[in-house]
Amino acid sequence: MTLVLAVAAGCGEKEYRYLPIGQATPGKPVKVAAKPDSSGLLPLDRWPNACGLMPEDAVRAVFPSATKVELKSASPTFSNSSVQGFGQKVSVKDATCQATVYFPESANKDDLGTRVSVVIRAAGTPEAAKSNFEENVLGSAVDAEKYKCPADLVSRFELDACSTHSLGSYTWAVLKNGIAAEVEADYPDYLENDVRIQGWTSNDTAEEVWAQSGIRNFVEVVASRLP
Repeated sequence: MTLVLAVAAGCGEKEYRYLPIGQATPGKPVKVAAKPDSSGLLPLDRWPNACGLMPEDAVRAVFPSATKVELKSASPTFSNSSVQGFGQKVSVKDATCQATVYFPESANKDDLGTRVSVVIRAAGTPEAAKSNFEENVLGSAVDAEKYKCPADLVSRFELDACSTHSLGSYTWAVLKNGIAAEVEADYPDYLENDVRIQGWTSNDTAEEVWAQSGIRNFVEVVASRLP
């Protein structure tokens, strides 16, 4: 834990601790071992496992001070036309991966942990995944220009699309080579009062810092592992 001196307006110098934020080494792309069906999507039981996009070692690299990381797969249920036709409800095996992270800087012994998750929303042909991404992940109300991801992130990982806007308050969406995914990383809000996110200054809001050095790093973890 790094101790720093930061100036708090009207209060002189105040000593803060930083919650360190790291970067994971880019991973190997997941393998897709199936062919799309007539819908343009992979058979529902052949989608990639979402935890392959966000392994535990990568989570620990972004949160190096974590005392415990719990990784869990889940099979989300999609409804309406978001996967394979209006009115259907389908479950996609292991298309969600959630990491629950605990820190020594927590102020609450009953801390429920900070949650980070990735959900694969479409897997198939580039055309089918793009359609799903635009219609069901972003929605028609999203201003694509306003919510563009940083250009260097898009070019570095050769993404077909990336948006900083989705249903969750800290959720980004990415699209590449027929895989559409959402990455959500909650702000660690159980920290002690004297703890700030690494990179914070008195001129920043917690949300700004988290978008720049927190959730973005998890998006990079996932983006590097897309096919």
